[in-house]
Amino acid sequence: HEDLRNDREVVLEAVRHSHYERGKWGHALKYAHPDLRKDREVVLQAVRTNGHALEYVHNDFKLDREVVLSAVRAHGDALEHAHESFKADPEVVLDATTRGGDGLKYAHESLKQNRELVLAAVRRCGSTLEYAHPDMRKDREVVLEAVRTL
Repeated sequence: HEDLRNDREVVLEAVRHSHYERGKWGHALKYAHPDLRKDREVVLQAVRTNGHALEYVHNDFKLDREVVLSAVRAHGDALEHAHESFKADPEVVLDATTRGGDGLKYAHESLKQNRELVLAAVRRCGSTLEYAHPDMRKDREVVLEAVRTL
């Protein structure tokens, strides 16, 4: 009901429980009234519970470092929904790649050839090697680290 979509208490409770379960990502924020997608407390709660909620926040929050870091720390591949500037930010991408998911997939091309970042990513999940720059996929140490975590 429209009134409930704009009820802050109801929406906060919904986003607190909007997490991954039964093979589906919870997207409570998607159904919140647009005004509540601009509410910092609601947004932070949503992305901390489910990083993928970043897709549904007001665009201003996609430029907010705290919001984006909270999202990628919850789910690395939430980087997909961040502003392009964060996809080229080594700290944000490192957090995204070491938290699981396919964070490296959404990183700026320049970071996909950053050896330390790629090593950190494949140490967490070897299959992320497929998103690394081709030169990194030829690096013996990188490949060995990837194989160890497949």
